[in-house]
Parts: sequence; structure tokens; C-alpha cells
Amino acid sequence: MEKAIRGMVAALDPHSAYLDTDEFEEIRLSTMGSYPGVGIEVVADDSAVKVLRPIEGSPADQAGIQAGDLISEDRQQGSRRDQAGAIAQLRGPSGSSVKLTVRRPQPARRWTSPCVAAKVDVRSVTQTTLDPGFGYVRITSFSGPRG
Repeated sequence: MEKAIRGMVAALDPHSAYLDTDEFEEIRLSTMGSYPGVGIEVVADDSAVKVLRPIEGSPADQAGIQAGDLISEDRQQGSRRDQAGAIAQLRGPSGSSVKLTVRRPQPARRWTSPCVAAKVDVRSVTQTTLDPGFGYVRITSFSGPRG
């Protein structure tokens, strides 16, 4: 029954996913302000996981991962192509090694980038002063209160 529900929800659009209890807990943790991992926001793609954005200052950001990059399957470990499965593979205790096989469509390039998982601080609001009296505020996500 769960597989049928997962399939129906996945067919809605690329942004919908059915979450079981463990997956929901994983998503909840990622919106709490910090978590251990490589620090990228992802979405499922046909044959890989597409990077929406690296989190500023994260191990993935420091490794040069960019928005639009594709994280390929690790054939040794297997890979789930849904968003919750991708998030689970990109997490790990601080200090653990995560091997990312990255494809960049433009310019065409493929490489393997080892990352070391670390505490990633999610800043949902950033601001920049553009000119005196003008600023830019970016809200990247909505999260629960920090405790």
C-alpha cells in the first residue's frame, strides 16, 4: 500500500514526495537550523540528483559544487532517486566521508569529489546592502524556531 501511495504522490509533480515516518523526521531535522552532512539542497532528476544550491560555507560549497550540477548514483551503494533518499545519502555524522560523483552539464564535465560531512548551519534569511538606503533580503526556506 505504501509503495502505491508513494508512486501516486511522485506522479503529481517533481516537488511532491510521500514521506514515511523516518523520511519525515529527516526532513524535519534539515529545517531545524543545522544538521550533519555535505550541505546541498537537491531535487530528484531522471538519472541523478540535481543540486538546487549548495549551502554557503558547507563542505559541498567548498568542494565547488554548483546549482545545476548532477550527483550521479554510486553504483556500489545504490541510490534512491527520490528527494528523501537523496537527502539520506548526503547526510552523515560529522567527520564521515561522502563520495560525490558530479556531472556538470555546461561545460560538460564529470568528476568525483570526496567531501567530509560537517555541521551545516542553515540560514533561511540572508541580507546584503546594495547601496546606502537599499538592501536585498533573501528567504531561502521556512524553518521552525531555533531552540
